[in-house]
Amino acid sequence: MTSIAPSEARQAGGLRSRTWLPFALMAGFFIAIKLVMSFIMNPIGDEAYYWLWGQHPALSYFDHPPLHAWLLWLVDFIFGWNLFSLRLLTWITFLGTLAVFWNWSKRLSPQSPADCFWRMVCIYLASPLTLLEHPQSTNQPRRYSVHDGARGRPDRQRLQRL
Repeated sequence: MTSIAPSEARQAGGLRSRTWLPFALMAGFFIAIKLVMSFIMNPIGDEAYYWLWGQHPALSYFDHPPLHAWLLWLVDFIFGWNLFSLRLLTWITFLGTLAVFWNWSKRLSPQSPADCFWRMVCIYLASPLTLLEHPQSTNQPRRYSVHDGARGRPDRQRLQRL
């Protein structure tokens, strides 16, 4: 039985390469920007509208179902009425979106899910719409995260073109 040197194993693909590391660092940069924006941006009109709903829970509202208002009420009941509690649901939803991406990456690239995952996260975070909209507490991120997670599988044809 012959042993293979670590450098040879790495070249032969025996040890996992760290091709995902630059993407993880880029994602960390985008997440840091979003985190800073979450705490320095004032609430926008929609956020104030939803925040008001959270102060007065009801069975329905003029143009939206009540889930977002109920969740805002719960978070604000626990943490109080402040900017942190207003935007906390956005970050929880973001973690749910990352969980969906991880599930997709394991299915799309079972041999290297980390590489696929960090590429998807970078594409998602680098989108100008995502970059600007994410810090705001609206009901859109929850809707997208729940919809994609409920499907349970990615659209392989669309994602493999990335």
